[in-house]
Amino acid sequence: MWLIDLNRQSLETQAVALGGAWFRSLDVTDLAALQEALADFCNRYDGQLRLLFNCAGVLRFGHFEEIEMAEHARILNINVLGLVEATHAAFPYLKATRGAQVINMGSASGLYGTPEMASYSGSKFAVRGCTEVLELEWRRHGIRVGDLMPPFVHTPMVSSQRFERPYCAAWESS
Repeated sequence: MWLIDLNRQSLETQAVALGGAWFRSLDVTDLAALQEALADFCNRYDGQLRLLFNCAGVLRFGHFEEIEMAEHARILNINVLGLVEATHAAFPYLKATRGAQVINMGSASGLYGTPEMASYSGSKFAVRGCTEVLELEWRRHGIRVGDLMPPFVHTPMVSSQRFERPYCAAWESS
């Protein structure tokens, strides 16, 4: 298993808890670093990737007009573009693996608009739409794509109202 997160300390703790999982600290918005990490990991397993779990997540509560435009862009960049980049970069490895899967971390906020979470909710609508389309498109490659859409869960992201984890992913090879 391979883990990616911006927070190296969190990665080390998670890696130990998972029995010594391989990890790399990087930011999902750094496409070159993401592609390099994927290649490094997948090349250890004959170019295969059995599972990609995209769980990007930044959140900011507040009235839409009171949140700076840069923060709206940051939320969308990490939650949507980061997921798209990771999934696109992983495609050749997933395609080379029988029974490959992608799981995207969505949110119940992607099912209905949530007040004071306009950009987050919009980003999770995008995750849901992308997931549904890829589930249909990638059937021809034997790749299953699904998502998780939990409601509010007591996590640092919700309790702090601003979660600093521009990317967290778990990869597992067969």
